[in-house]
Amino acid sequence: MKMTGSEHQEKVLIFGGTTEGRLLFDALAKRGFKADLSVATEYGREVVEKQQQAQTVYVCRLNAQEMVDLIKRQNYSLIVDATHPYAVLASETIREAAAQSMVPCLRLVRPAGHCDGEMIVLPDVDAAVEYLSQQPGKILAAIGTKHLAQLSLLPDFASRVIVRLLPDAQAIEVCKALGLPGKNIIAMQGPFSLDLNKAMLVQCQCRFMLTKNSGEIGGFAKKAAAAKAAGAMLVVIGRPSVEQGLNLDDLIAAIEEREATRK
Repeated sequence: MKMTGSEHQEKVLIFGGTTEGRLLFDALAKRGFKADLSVATEYGREVVEKQQQAQTVYVCRLNAQEMVDLIKRQNYSLIVDATHPYAVLASETIREAAAQSMVPCLRLVRPAGHCDGEMIVLPDVDAAVEYLSQQPGKILAAIGTKHLAQLSLLPDFASRVIVRLLPDAQAIEVCKALGLPGKNIIAMQGPFSLDLNKAMLVQCQCRFMLTKNSGEIGGFAKKAAAAKAAGAMLVVIGRPSVEQGLNLDDLIAAIEEREATRK
């Protein structure tokens, strides 16, 4: 018999608008848990609510004290950090808030993706800008808008760089403010197939594809295969660190085990 939310004692707050964060949210709701989700943008809320997964969705960027206030106000018994593997500051803030609130925090980790072809791995966006500044050719940049200002330091940025990002109005405005013409902005939600990645690289005549290692669920392997097929070089921003945490299935099992021990 399926349990209702009122029968469960665990009350979970999930931080992050990642694919696996949404999958966790949906899985907990189907199992009768009271689970709320905090995302950074209105677009993130739209994606969740379109799939009718939501119980409560917060749209805000919170500092540690604001997180503490929310955790205590809503009486959450468990925090899950399901933010992107490159969102280092967000993860640090979530851990700090959970510790201050004396509430357990679990990390949902996205495993790194595998690349069969050649790639160049660089430690950060600044290193990528330095490398690409010395190389001719157009660049398909699939790293979001957070570091786009750094990328704009590239020579001939407005003509060399094609940016692929989520169809979010604010993100597009960031591109325009940095001088990117509309023809150099691809606003679509991924992950993308190998064929579509390849088609974009070929159509835009890109010699490079700049990305992060977003793991299998983020389409990294398909990006790598597409770059190889299109004759483009894959330039990867390396992950900030090797994280400790649980994958989606193990995290769901851990939450169910916690619930079982509370009864």
